[in-house]
Amino acid sequence: MVTVKNLNVFYEKFQSLKEVDCTFDGGYIYGITGPNGAGKTTLLKALSGILKYYGSIKFKDKEMRDIKSGEKHRLIGFLPHRENIPYGFTLLDMILMGSYKRHSIFHAPDKKDRKKAEEIMEEFDIHNLKDKRVETLSTGEFTLGRISRVFVQDPQYILFDEIFSHLDLKHVIQVMRMLKSMVKGGKTVIIVSHNLNLLSQYSDYIYFLNRGEVVLRGSPHHVIQKEKLREIYGVDLTVVKDPDSGIP
Repeated sequence: MVTVKNLNVFYEKFQSLKEVDCTFDGGYIYGITGPNGAGKTTLLKALSGILKYYGSIKFKDKEMRDIKSGEKHRLIGFLPHRENIPYGFTLLDMILMGSYKRHSIFHAPDKKDRKKAEEIMEEFDIHNLKDKRVETLSTGEFTLGRISRVFVQDPQYILFDEIFSHLDLKHVIQVMRMLKSMVKGGKTVIIVSHNLNLLSQYSDYIYFLNRGEVVLRGSPHHVIQKEKLREIYGVDLTVVKDPDSGIP
């Protein structure tokens, strides 16, 4: 479990997060959404331990600022929206970098790591690209490689920041199904996205941020409502329930 209390984050004099409280339990997918500049990415960066913060972020009973780097890498897999391309590496090389985070930078990927990487590439239909240099991949192929790297890392907490925008519908569904399978094993998944349809269909719980504060929280049934969305976004949206699942 991750418990966030009275979280405040500043970029110089600008306050990006204000007294944020939230909880992330194992075995669930959480969505984080809201207007541009709401503090969504800042929250993920704070949870991943790469930003200075005020307040408390506890992983079980351990404060984030007290967790050592090696333990942090085994605990958290954070995928930012943007990432520099690692020139000179093949797709398989990049995916296997996830094993370094789980072990150490001196760890040489073993048969188990390679087998897992091969299985994930097969699942995402990118196995035929494994020997291609990363800089020659399409943006979508590169994104699938980055996601695969996190899966090889196999952290307890998976944090994705707007990583679906370059994926086609088939691959989005594949990734979300894999994440659903992972949370059944007790992992925690936290996804930042503007795609309310995606979050509604796959999240167990959604946090809405606006101007650095949590302004709405709850299950998709509770929060994906026309009136509540109008208050946050200032526009009228049509909310229709899925005829099979009943989810809005």
